[in-house]
Amino acid sequence: MDFIKPIALFFVSPLNITVLLAAIAVLLWRGNKPQTAHRCGLLALTVFIVFSQPYVANLLLYPLEFGSLSVKSEQIVTDSSVDVIYVPACYYETKGEITEVARFSPCSLQRLTQAAILAKQTTARVVVTGGHFLADKEVAYADKAKSLLMALGVAADSISAIAEGTTTMEEIVAARELFANKHVLVVSSATHGYRLQAMFTALAKRMDFYPVDYNSNGDLAVFLSIPSASALESSHKSLYEYAAIIKHILTENS
Repeated sequence: MDFIKPIALFFVSPLNITVLLAAIAVLLWRGNKPQTAHRCGLLALTVFIVFSQPYVANLLLYPLEFGSLSVKSEQIVTDSSVDVIYVPACYYETKGEITEVARFSPCSLQRLTQAAILAKQTTARVVVTGGHFLADKEVAYADKAKSLLMALGVAADSISAIAEGTTTMEEIVAARELFANKHVLVVSSATHGYRLQAMFTALAKRMDFYPVDYNSNGDLAVFLSIPSASALESSHKSLYEYAAIIKHILTENS
């Protein structure tokens, strides 16, 4: 079943679908099927225009970040009742001659910076996870995340770095002993709240979610604009998360 994942990852990208449809249109045109080629090309253009609209991206993101699939505590807990602050992995660039902070993706920086702030407000242990999924397989994400937390002022002895896992579920399972019977505050991207809450149902005594890395502002006012690369990426992120939620539900029920 491993072959299904790359296929699913391909088709949750509107840009990939656009390129695929355009390529099919060219092949149909060369195959003397101009009418079918025209329809396929028109469909490719439609997919591109629709999913590159910021308003469409906002519509897709809203349920995940603000609506029925979002997870928000009535009041985000930052007191002594929190035992663990957990930060799942995002990404760290191992290639190129660039400065250290620049190697962390925006979602990594937001999660780890917020975790460092929270660590100074509580007595909780910070747990970071992430194995050898980076471009350089010798580098573990969790080790780099711990180094950044220390640079931000978090004491080394209050950080647990679990250098395991290439998916969110694998990371959580690798650190599950640290969550047992604990009050866990999870710091992650706003789109991930629903799935993370489902994953923690049977692991922790209590789980609260601290969302960061928003891709929209929750404004659903209708507007049109020229195609936007950022909207295309936001649409991709939301479709990816919906696919991940469906996968988790199917896996849990199988």
